[in-house]
Amino acid sequence: MALEPYAPFVDPQQFSATGFDYLYLHTAEWYAENGFEYLVFAQGSYGRFFRAPDRYGSEIAAYDQLWNQLEPMQTFHDGGYEVKIYAVPQ
Repeated sequence: MALEPYAPFVDPQQFSATGFDYLYLHTAEWYAENGFEYLVFAQGSYGRFFRAPDRYGSEIAAYDQLWNQLEPMQTFHDGGYEVKIYAVPQ
């Protein structure tokens, strides 16, 4: 799986996980070609862009485009904080 900063801890003994600064920098096809099955998006990373849409329109568009290419699996909400898990089409 691929993780953004501020994502919950993933036990490396149970899962193969790779951290990225921003997941929107690659396409769903790239993730599939590189063996990723799941992407974990953390509001601590993507939320900063969505709070300032006039300034970060291109980043928001890139996230939206990527999310539209993926299969939503689960969204968690905890105290106003959101984590989204998507499956990568293979």
